[in-house]
Amino acid sequence: MISHDVKYPENPGTARLTPGSSRTRPISNHLHRVPLPLVRHGLAEIYAAQGRSEELRTLVTPGSSTGLALLLARALVAQGRVDEGIAVLQERVDADEQHSRDWLIQLLVEQGRADQAVTVLKGMPSSYRSTSTAELSVARLLDEQGRPEDAIRILQGTGSAPERLAALLAAQGRVDEAVRVLDRAVEDTDTRYPAAIERLTRAKADLLAEHDHDRQDQNRN
Repeated sequence: MISHDVKYPENPGTARLTPGSSRTRPISNHLHRVPLPLVRHGLAEIYAAQGRSEELRTLVTPGSSTGLALLLARALVAQGRVDEGIAVLQERVDADEQHSRDWLIQLLVEQGRADQAVTVLKGMPSSYRSTSTAELSVARLLDEQGRPEDAIRILQGTGSAPERLAALLAAQGRVDEAVRVLDRAVEDTDTRYPAAIERLTRAKADLLAEHDHDRQDQNRN
């Protein structure tokens, strides 16, 4: 039987519950007036901080929040149980829960699992991608792993990270394509955001200056 006792600090008036202190009392003695979802989440955070993944797992039930699943997944990963942690979030992705894909992709990227991250990304509905940074994270990982062409394919057509896409293209010698990416991004940016337009324009100028300098070096050699 799993005990839901938690360790409290010596001063019962302390606002924050801290792990590792010397006194232990049932949590129900103190949190019975708090709404159940808050109790559940607070208890889950304590279990996660204490590395008590099995107790934490008892709180992650069908219908519980995706945030609780994320806590469990990260606790398992911290214990070296990476595949178990991934499986916890994959269940939430399969249930099409909000944020689950972003969180699973983030976890996969942190573990260097680029191909799995790409698979999850491909299943992400386009409606989610407008507010997600998942594509950029996956593309960065692919580039770090020496797969720039795969990174380019991830970013092409999304419009989500034109500066990164332009840099990747330029690094592969595709400078004209990189310039077109930045020009299109400027055209697509609302004029109410002059700072964004200025940033893109400056990125284009820097890119051209850098590669013009490279060409001059090549000509001298």
